[in-house]
Amino acid sequence: MGSMAQLMFDEFGQPFIVMRDQEKQKRLTGIEAVKSHILAARSVANTLRTSLGPRGLDKMLSEKHKAKAIASVLNL
Repeated sequence: MGSMAQLMFDEFGQPFIVMRDQEKQKRLTGIEAVKSHILAARSVANTLRTSLGPRGLDKMLSEKHKAKAIASVLNL
């Protein structure tokens, strides 16, 4: 069985994803769609919980007139 998504690049070199077999997918509406979005948001929040926020391990470093960088802080 092949992949449902394929990574492609536009004429400027920017990546985008092409989804396949969309006709086989079921479209959710109403309360089912709301529940699905809530579960997806919870999943993303749980993934990012250790990275973002005041207790997160990733910190944004910036200097005036320079690019910003995100650094990971490891507790060893």
